[in-house]
Amino acid sequence: ARWVPEAAERKGERRGHVLDAARTQFALRGFEATTMRDIADAAGITASNLYRYFESKDSMIHAILGDFSDRLTEAYRDVIQWAPP
Repeated sequence: ARWVPEAAERKGERRGHVLDAARTQFALRGFEATTMRDIADAAGITASNLYRYFESKDSMIHAILGDFSDRLTEAYRDVIQWAPP
């Protein structure tokens, strides 16, 4: 029973590492020119292992942009709610 949360945490960390690698590769090469192999190599994992975390480049870009959108929305709300002293 203890192993399940630990495994989920490790998978989340690896997933974040893969997203960091994907973000970097997309910035360097462009989305269309980046391959799953490029991302796997940058993340230090095999291409087949990459598919354990994401089914496609599209799913990665959705995760990246979703996170960006969430952060932007949070910052927007902070600005709107800010009141001068």
